[in-house]
Amino acid sequence: MPSSPALSFYSNSPSPLHPFNETGSCFGVLSWGIYRQDVGNFFPKCDLKSPLGLRFSYKLDGVLTWGAKPSGFSANALATRLSIPLLRIEDGFLYGLEPASRRMSLVVDDVGIYYDARLPSRLELLISDPLNTDQLVRARSVQALWTQYGISKYNHAPNWLRSNDAWFSSPFILLIDQTRGDQSITGALADESSFTAMLEAALTQMAIEHIVIKVHPEVARGTKLGHFDVAPDSAIACNPRIRVLVDDYSLPSVIKEASAVYTVSSQAGFEALLWGKQVHTFGIPFYAGWGLTQDFLPKPRRRCDISLEQLIHAALIAYPRYLHPETSRLCEVEDLIAYLGFQRMMRSRFHLPLMPLGFSKNKLRHLRCFTQGAQWIDGNHNDHPSLGGNSTDDTSGHKNGIEVRWGGAHSHNTDFSVNFERIQVEDGFIRSIGLGAALAKPYSWVFDRRGIYYDARSISDLEHILQSTVFDKQLLARAALLQVQLIALDISKYNLTKTKAAQSDLAALKMIREVHPNRSCLLVIGQVEADASIKYGGVDVLTNSALLEAVREQYPDAFIVYKPHPDIATSARFSGGDSADHQKKYDLIISDIALVDCLPFVDSLHTISSLSGFEALIRGTPVFCYGLPFYAGWGLTQDRYQIDRRTRKLTVLELIASCLILYPSYLHPKSGLYCTPESLIAALQAMKRNPKSLFYTLSNGFIAACLAKLMGLIHRLKGI
Repeated sequence: MPSSPALSFYSNSPSPLHPFNETGSCFGVLSWGIYRQDVGNFFPKCDLKSPLGLRFSYKLDGVLTWGAKPSGFSANALATRLSIPLLRIEDGFLYGLEPASRRMSLVVDDVGIYYDARLPSRLELLISDPLNTDQLVRARSVQALWTQYGISKYNHAPNWLRSNDAWFSSPFILLIDQTRGDQSITGALADESSFTAMLEAALTQMAIEHIVIKVHPEVARGTKLGHFDVAPDSAIACNPRIRVLVDDYSLPSVIKEASAVYTVSSQAGFEALLWGKQVHTFGIPFYAGWGLTQDFLPKPRRRCDISLEQLIHAALIAYPRYLHPETSRLCEVEDLIAYLGFQRMMRSRFHLPLMPLGFSKNKLRHLRCFTQGAQWIDGNHNDHPSLGGNSTDDTSGHKNGIEVRWGGAHSHNTDFSVNFERIQVEDGFIRSIGLGAALAKPYSWVFDRRGIYYDARSISDLEHILQSTVFDKQLLARAALLQVQLIALDISKYNLTKTKAAQSDLAALKMIREVHPNRSCLLVIGQVEADASIKYGGVDVLTNSALLEAVREQYPDAFIVYKPHPDIATSARFSGGDSADHQKKYDLIISDIALVDCLPFVDSLHTISSLSGFEALIRGTPVFCYGLPFYAGWGLTQDRYQIDRRTRKLTVLELIASCLILYPSYLHPKSGLYCTPESLIAALQAMKRNPKSLFYTLSNGFIAACLAKLMGLIHRLKGI
């Protein structure tokens, strides 16, 4: 097969740097397209000059260009003229979530570029390096992590489930199609005829009868063309030995089912080696010619037999650099594999199509983010508009699905199939910076298939977790660190900004303890009386006035501090009751101070069903419950009533593990992707500490106040 001529803009000789030194260096970028892709974070130790900045820079240590594109001629000319290295950058082998998402890995090559076999590359040099014991162990560990999490270059697609029909009961060969014009094909000394040769080779061998062709995702979307004609009336489609996978499925889920993988130059061949599969190549990709694959073309003389660990260490550890999406800082490949594995796990929670019901437009917008990766259907009703994108037009073709509803609302519609499951959605316990009633963006929601955590009438997913989970040492250790993090950083549900009024409340509390050192100080938490947590979690104490009266009756000599709900204090919600006589039942009211700042100055907290009781337990404050909140009945609180279902005695760490680790879903404020509670807490703390300009502070405060008043008016009109 004739090979294409080498690209003329390659450097004349490989750079002696291994790796090149970039600390304090200044690299030039001649292309605005590259510069706008925000590659600077991959070079934290050097200064990147834009095309405009190059006009005023007289000293460069290197020039960046993208791969082997013709646009690199000018970059090569500049590097040659200045006698400095030309550095080629390309997407790494673990790009990230999906092609349209932010890049999480990048390779930098000062010799050539990995997909062009016509000349050496830095990757080739790294592959041929022998490994020491530590490197060998790490390479094997990375391989194990890769297969454990089912990771690939892109990680957005759902898993392929092998059909149970007779055809798929037999072993099959997986053929990988690629897009036309892909530079890796030319660089691998291949062309269109290579795909014909690959198909013929698969059909000629008879050891494995069945063949599966996986179409490239961009071909499936219709944005590019492939090399195989898979039209319904084509020879391939009519061949009984061949099946075509047109839909975009996770590549690892298909590879692990295959007996062998045939490819021209796709990265799928490298990934198949990680899965221990037999790989046949019909070009010279970076992983061919090393004695690990069955190769159709002769290998370059500079390539020798190596171990799989050498290939893994070079391609996934030594050659690329990785950027963590939550910190925008360089990280190790193991960190990114675990992170993307977590994304895949969260995106696969919903195996059936989801139908949102009863969501406001604002909540529907957030629901899109909390259900990334799910398929959506629309019942064509005005109360649940379609999410668009991957939704279908109606429910007629769906015999199974999931109705997703906000809060405790229950469906009485008969329009939908009885086979539809139901999920109730609510705010999580570490929610936002600001009040939900004022439309602050949520970063934590819960998705409950059994009920909802504040409805004590029936079991919820959270109650099931608390009642049945076996808490291992690793989970409890994580909960302990989470508890320390919450306390140290003063993180709670809403994380409101501290004001001068809050300082006044704090001073009043301090004075109480000084003036009455021997008198019990009790904190009574007010709630929105029309809230569902009282409606479904209360028993006989159902108003703030009744709660204050009950506390005063039990503790007539105590100093009672009353803290109304923040939504009531800011007029964002209507209390639902008459609070005119509250003053007779408490000694001090504090409305602006954060709950976590109150707790060190009180002896106990009293509530009907407020989340504040859970936050007090985290911080070691005794809690008295006058209703049936989710944290009551487990031996951690003094309870006015009991739920017979809750028979287990728990520790605070087990409560934390259940409520903050196992139950909610979290979104990271920076990446917009799923995250852990630890990552969210750190991000919220950074948001709280991030200094803002005076204009931003004033304007944001004004907007928040207007929103609170507006939402208060709306809630009053609705009576909630």
